[in-house]
Amino acid sequence: MILFFFAVGYANNLIYIFVFFLIAVALMGTWATNKNVDGLLLEKGLEPILYAQTDNGLLELVVRTKNKEGSLQIQAGIKKKPLQETFTNVEPNELKKISIAVRYPSRGYHKPAAVNLQSDFPFGLLRSWKTVHPWEKILVYPKLEGQTTLPREASGEDNLGGLGVFREHRPYASSDPMNRIDWKASARRSEILTKHYEEQAQKSYYFEWRQTQHLKDFEKRVSQLALWADRAYKENHTFIVKLGSRTFDMPDANLNWRQCMHALAVLTEKDVAG
Repeated sequence: MILFFFAVGYANNLIYIFVFFLIAVALMGTWATNKNVDGLLLEKGLEPILYAQTDNGLLELVVRTKNKEGSLQIQAGIKKKPLQETFTNVEPNELKKISIAVRYPSRGYHKPAAVNLQSDFPFGLLRSWKTVHPWEKILVYPKLEGQTTLPREASGEDNLGGLGVFREHRPYASSDPMNRIDWKASARRSEILTKHYEEQAQKSYYFEWRQTQHLKDFEKRVSQLALWADRAYKENHTFIVKLGSRTFDMPDANLNWRQCMHALAVLTEKDVAG
């Protein structure tokens, strides 16, 4: 505007040309920026796996572009929150996965996240955006917190049978479980002997609410069970979780883990009362 008034005041054609050149750049930049973002289409929002009070949570969505030249320098972030400082290009005929870092303070269902897809391509002066709603609701699992060692009383050796194939007798050591002592063989040999077995390739665990009774805080008890179930799943052990009247023992490990974590995410004191 200052240049335009200079041009009028001094009747300088060169300034006039420069002013109209800037106007043309602004109009073309606006068109290019809007077209760049308008061509983006949301394909789907991937089912998120999020844990409460965890900083490295990710929401992931898949987009594509209808622009023949693609969509360049796209940013994504939760609406009304600071956007990530990362850029991604979506090539023509490409399905692009975009990740958004998030942090939720508590477990359970949360309000669906609206996502802004935006860009200031090509000049960095003008910004265009569109808002998409990839998820109907967001479920956040409990924070994984507590004792990392799986409890001894929960092992398949004590609760689910199946010790493996008997190998030999060995002299008793203070670290051996009492239930492995073979009293008959010990009486014959006049020394305490324990049974040793071939280790099973896959261990089994049984977790229930009472195993966390040493923790007084309800949320810490939920987090402890979630940690045990998650660790057993990631270490390829079979496991059963009992919460009140509900028992989770699906043969499919992934489905069993998801159903268990879902139940823990929405667990209330009423569910485990009694």
